[in-house]
Amino acid sequence: FAALRMREADLEKHLGSVQGEEVKDEVREKAREDARKLKLATETAAATTRAETTAKADAERAATDTARERQTDQTLADLDQMEKLANGGIYTGGMIDSAGNFLASKGFAVDQGKANRTSQIMQLATMLKFGVKPPGMGAMSDAEWKIIQDAIPDPRSAGTEGQLIAGIKEARRRLTQWKNRQAGKPTETAQPSRNRG
Repeated sequence: FAALRMREADLEKHLGSVQGEEVKDEVREKAREDARKLKLATETAAATTRAETTAKADAERAATDTARERQTDQTLADLDQMEKLANGGIYTGGMIDSAGNFLASKGFAVDQGKANRTSQIMQLATMLKFGVKPPGMGAMSDAEWKIIQDAIPDPRSAGTEGQLIAGIKEARRRLTQWKNRQAGKPTETAQPSRNRG
């Protein structure tokens, strides 16, 4: 074993003389530490910027979605109000001329309650049917708004209260389908009519 220990000592002596004592280079160590700190700061800043950008985009998207939903809900509320007025009894068709005047002057007795409800429903119908797409409807195209407008009946031309209410329900169904599509919810599909003949 003594020979083995002697050989190990020689080897260590030889290696020590070739490499010498390890000398720390403080300048190089400081440069490495500064580079590591700079890299960490850059990565942190980039992550913060990405997070801020994402948060800002999410907030803008949420605000747009909220505005669109609020406007859609208002339009649905207007349709609900129209249906409520129609269910209370209104004049349709031949009892109103094209200017919206009641034909009391032609010998018809006019129920003032029906006349008031009819005036209110005409205002709502005119606003929805002939107005521009409400602001805040977001991604709804003008063509989609036109489809909904086409379903909204005009009391001056609706044949009966039932036809007017059916038109209101159809407009509500179309608007609700659009709202659900925007929210990513499944929409109902129209059932094919069955010919019973």
